[in-house]
Amino acid sequence: MGIFNLKKAAKEPLPEPMPIIPEQPKNEPQPETNQDYAKLKFDLMLSEIENVKTQIQMVNERLKMIEKKLDQRTTIRYV
Repeated sequence: MGIFNLKKAAKEPLPEPMPIIPEQPKNEPQPETNQDYAKLKFDLMLSEIENVKTQIQMVNERLKMIEKKLDQRTTIRYV
């Protein structure tokens, strides 16, 4: 006899499929006025600007390290 018992599988009914539940939208507070919406957009823009500032600082630090390594390579070393 093989691994699969076809007679037993044929007698058992297939389980009922699970119903598909639609994804619920997030309960984010909706701005009530244009002023609230503008404030939220402004806060988002400020956080994005801070993110870009941080990235620029990291790039500048890396550039300084590269320049320092290049300066060390080009100096003449007398042994």
